[in-house]
Amino acid sequence: MINSRSDLSPAAQELALAEAQADQDDAFDPINIEDARNRVVASIVRRRGQAAFRKELLAAYGKCAITGWDQVEVLEAAHIHPYMGQQTHSVSNGLLLRADLHTLFDLYLIAIEPGTRLIRLAPALSQSDYAQYEGMPLNTPASPSAMASLKALQWHADHCTWLKSPTDSSG
Repeated sequence: MINSRSDLSPAAQELALAEAQADQDDAFDPINIEDARNRVVASIVRRRGQAAFRKELLAAYGKCAITGWDQVEVLEAAHIHPYMGQQTHSVSNGLLLRADLHTLFDLYLIAIEPGTRLIRLAPALSQSDYAQYEGMPLNTPASPSAMASLKALQWHADHCTWLKSPTDSSG
């Protein structure tokens, strides 16, 4: 059973459950085909968050904070602490990430060590192409005032169950 997999983070468990449900609902029925293209575009827009938040992160970083990629179309505004209203749209609670890295970050498979600002990867990614980023320094924004909050980075790191964090801010 998917819910009993204690080796998965809560976000990964939720994703696995959604995938299992999607597989069950995936029977092809040509009579009831729904055009999902509009939903995909809307999802991308929502994924990028509020336009102003993304614009601020684009201005602050100009490129992916992990890879250095500067192709704007694939860069997303990632919340370090998940979106919980307008107050979480602070640049210090965000990272500009390539779309695939944003997903991995949201699934707590990528963390940033708060003290060193080094990129850490879950063991599940150690044999993947993402392994090249393990231990690399996070790219810094142009302005020091746009730096990612140490408290937010610590909160995120504390939710990466595979990462042994020096402090725990989740309680």
